[in-house]
Amino acid sequence: MGYVVTDRTPIRTGWRNYKTNPFAAAQMSGLGRLGDVTSATIDPSTEMPGTGMTVAELLAQGFSAADIDTLLSTEVPGTGQSIGALLGLGYSPSDIDTMLQGSAAPAPAATAPAVGVPDGTILNYTGTWVAPFTSSPTTVLQQVSGALSKSGLAVRGSSNDSGTWTALVGGQFNVQMQIQVVTGMGGFASPDDVLSIVRHEVYAATGGMPLADSIPTMTRPSGGTTSTGQPAGPGAAPSSWLAWLQNNFTTVGLLLIAVTVGPSLIDSFGGKRRR
Repeated sequence: MGYVVTDRTPIRTGWRNYKTNPFAAAQMSGLGRLGDVTSATIDPSTEMPGTGMTVAELLAQGFSAADIDTLLSTEVPGTGQSIGALLGLGYSPSDIDTMLQGSAAPAPAATAPAVGVPDGTILNYTGTWVAPFTSSPTTVLQQVSGALSKSGLAVRGSSNDSGTWTALVGGQFNVQMQIQVVTGMGGFASPDDVLSIVRHEVYAATGGMPLADSIPTMTRPSGGTTSTGQPAGPGAAPSSWLAWLQNNFTTVGLLLIAVTVGPSLIDSFGGKRRR
């Protein structure tokens, strides 16, 4: 059996090293940790924290690669990380110097953005959809729920306020869903990301975007329901029969055609009239 050494440098074609922060990899929004910096990977012009000299200058002074690795393996007090590990995380030599002196350093700009909606979060979605004439609100809700599961969004509970008429011929209805984030990749940056996915699946199931929708609140795994800053969401019935007819014009039109033309078609294709 043979062994090869893998190339651990980032290749900017969408691929990410296995040690890359999973959220950064999922969002393609920057690189996280790529491994500890060693004498074999450090730029010679880099200043070695705690020495006031660059790596090249240390080598010129007679330090060996092993000596450089020993310096890089020095643990920085209060961090639980070595100098090489902190450099790999994106901290600058000046940040590490500050840590070595006992002061807290700012987080490096190269770190991945914070996950606003981590895995396990439950988002409370509310929306107003329009079921097509060929489908019922319940069927539409089932189609959307099934599609969301393929995007790492599990619908843990749902309801709609469709009446008998809407259940039979489609039309406008209000829906509520409790959606849990289960991407396995860290989660999403914002509730807006989840809202965009829901809207896409509603369009795929109904042929139209939601008339209105929002995710007003969510509950993170740490507990406590928080506001997302989005509006409270829809939920009111049409204000009048005129508004209802406007929202369901297509459904009403198809019904009128069926009532008008249906009897004639039955007579023409097999119906017998009595004399």
